[in-house]
Amino acid sequence: MNDIITPTIFGNVKYDIVKYSIVFTISQLLLSSKYSPLYTTIQDPILFPNQTNVRLLYKIISVILLLIGFITFWIVAMKPLEHLHIHGNMKIILTDLLYFGFMLYVAQLLSGRNIDKYWLELSSYIIAGFIVYDVIIRKYIDQLIINKYSLVINDTLRYTTMFLLTNWLLDRQMNQHIIAEILATVSGLSFFNYFISHLI
Repeated sequence: MNDIITPTIFGNVKYDIVKYSIVFTISQLLLSSKYSPLYTTIQDPILFPNQTNVRLLYKIISVILLLIGFITFWIVAMKPLEHLHIHGNMKIILTDLLYFGFMLYVAQLLSGRNIDKYWLELSSYIIAGFIVYDVIIRKYIDQLIINKYSLVINDTLRYTTMFLLTNWLLDRQMNQHIIAEILATVSGLSFFNYFISHLI
């Protein structure tokens, strides 16, 4: 068992569980509280694309499934990935592809939904958004920002890039729901990165 789940893998799993649980909790509070400026009903395009109002229970289930996807990546793919003799942008692209690919595929599989054309398009655009930031944009940000805010700024721009590129490729118009979801998500990420990440 120790050969499969090394201390490094266990640490990464714990980090992801804490990170995305906090992001989910804060984003839901911002989106569901009538006292929040981001109050709105939200959609879950990954697991429930045909529903406009998704109950909190479904949102919790979706996050659990996504976390299982991340955990699967760390246990199944991390070790083989480390042994591949690839570097630079190629390694970044492959890591993003596997990390978010496992998350999306496992979550969809466990949800009992089909791997259809819509899901393939959506997943491809989401992964493309992360790759665009990590390969093209991040190196310029890292040159400009080297301080305690770098993690906050990088994650904020990374997920914003993903959201914007995904919606653009899907030809969705930016509306109140999409903007609120982006702001709520990056607020949760910023809180985690600034206050919690260094404690894990």
